[in-house]
Amino acid sequence: FPKGKNQVALDIGGGSTEIITAERAVSLDLGAVILTERFVRHDPPTNEEVQKMVDVIKATLRGCPTTGRPWGREDPAPTFIGLAGSVTTLSAIKQKLTVWDGAKVQGSLLTLNDIDRMIALFRKTTNKERRTITGMVAGREDTILSGTLILKGVMEKMGVFRVIVSDR
Repeated sequence: FPKGKNQVALDIGGGSTEIITAERAVSLDLGAVILTERFVRHDPPTNEEVQKMVDVIKATLRGCPTTGRPWGREDPAPTFIGLAGSVTTLSAIKQKLTVWDGAKVQGSLLTLNDIDRMIALFRKTTNKERRTITGMVAGREDTILSGTLILKGVMEKMGVFRVIVSDR
């Protein structure tokens, strides 16, 4: 990973999401499990359920001091690093890993386009169908959509178009 102050780490958990920079760290009341339990009643989720999750993510990020675009026009966007289960699962899915390989996940890249494609897939599939997606980590099929929506929301808010995945 590149060294330096211009880095942001994102850790999407079940109950909260942490955003860490060289200057500060914040814990947001956004978690993949919490969002799923709070809003999803159908399998697959309805458009209204997904929109409610997106609205809560945007509202929560609106006041977050570590998001936004704090760098100037001439400054490069930060190196954006994603940690934990949602992000590493997305990498495994993108790579179509039939067996977990942390070495392949570590340092891999996900683009906003990759994330959009996966959101579209997760929105139209049931939990049972998601379990059969190559690379899906067992036990993540019910919360992967909400975790992916959080990742997309943070990336859009920060103006970054790719995330480096960390398995560590």
